[in-house]
Amino acid sequence: TFQLSNGFHVKKVLRNYLTIDTQSRQYATLIEWNNIYYEDNEKLFNQRKSVIRLGLVQWQMRLYDSFNDLMNQAEFFVDAVSGYKADFVLFPEFFATPLMAEYNHMPEEVAIRHLAQFTPQIRDKFAELAVSYNINIITGSLPFKDDEDDHLYNISYLCRRDGSTDSYRKIHITPSESLSWGMVGGDDLRVYDTDCGKIGIQICYDVEFPELTRIQAEQGL
Repeated sequence: TFQLSNGFHVKKVLRNYLTIDTQSRQYATLIEWNNIYYEDNEKLFNQRKSVIRLGLVQWQMRLYDSFNDLMNQAEFFVDAVSGYKADFVLFPEFFATPLMAEYNHMPEEVAIRHLAQFTPQIRDKFAELAVSYNINIITGSLPFKDDEDDHLYNISYLCRRDGSTDSYRKIHITPSESLSWGMVGGDDLRVYDTDCGKIGIQICYDVEFPELTRIQAEQGL
C-alpha cells in the first residue's frame, strides 16, 4: 500500500473496528509513521539520576572586605564544582562568620545576631547561583533570627537548580552555641525532594545522634 511503501509500520490488527464494513469483516490495521527528523529536547532540570556527584567546599576562614567579597568567593567554588558536572555543592557550617569581624567590639550574643542580618541575602544569592550554574546548593549553615519567636537558630538552606528553596534548623545545638550565642534547636526533621532523589540534611552535632538518620530513612531517604 501507499502507507507501507512510505515507511509506515503495522503495529497490530484491530477487531470489530467498523461494524458496517462487511468487506473487511470489521478488521483494520493500526499503523505508525515515525518522524525521522524528530529530536527529543534535552531537559536541563528535574532529570532523575542513578549516580550523583557531590562537591564539598574546603573553606578558608579569612577576613573579607565586604558581603560581596564573601559571596564572590562562594561563587568561585560554585563555578568550579559545577564545572565538574556535579549535582550538589555543600558549604561548611558557619562559613559566613568572618563577617562578624565588624562586630568584634560587641558581646558575642549581640554580634551573632548582627551576623544573622546577612542570612536572607546569602540565601537569595545562593538561590540565584543554583539556577545560573545548574547545580543544587546546600548552603552549609548560618545564624537565623526568627521574627515570630525572636529565637536564634542554626539554619541550612537547600537551593535547588530549579529555583526553589527549603530549609532545615539544627536540632542538637552544642553547649557553646547555646551559652555563648543564645541559640535554640529546631524541631522539624524531614527529607527533601530533589532532581536526584530524596536527601536529608543534618548539621554538625546532629550526626552524633543516629535516631535522626533512622527517622529520615523511614521518611523515604
